[in-house]
Amino acid sequence: FGADLQSVYTYTKANGDVFKKVTLHYANNDKWQMVSKDAYPFEFTLPVPRDTYEFKFRYEGITVNGIKANSDYGVLHRQQGKLK
Repeated sequence: FGADLQSVYTYTKANGDVFKKVTLHYANNDKWQMVSKDAYPFEFTLPVPRDTYEFKFRYEGITVNGIKANSDYGVLHRQQGKLK
């Protein structure tokens, strides 16, 4: 996203045959929050304040068999007014 677009869109490729719940853990400038979805599609659009210099995120999923799975962390950094 660019300087005028103040949101991040993220999604998992896994569908409802894999997960029954997905939680996105995310941080704007190390201020952690989370949002969950109990149904596919597991996609999220999150507001990002203009003063955000770093956006971190990770997924936590509960499989249809009840097993918890965690993703690696992803990080976006703001460069020249844009997160990359």
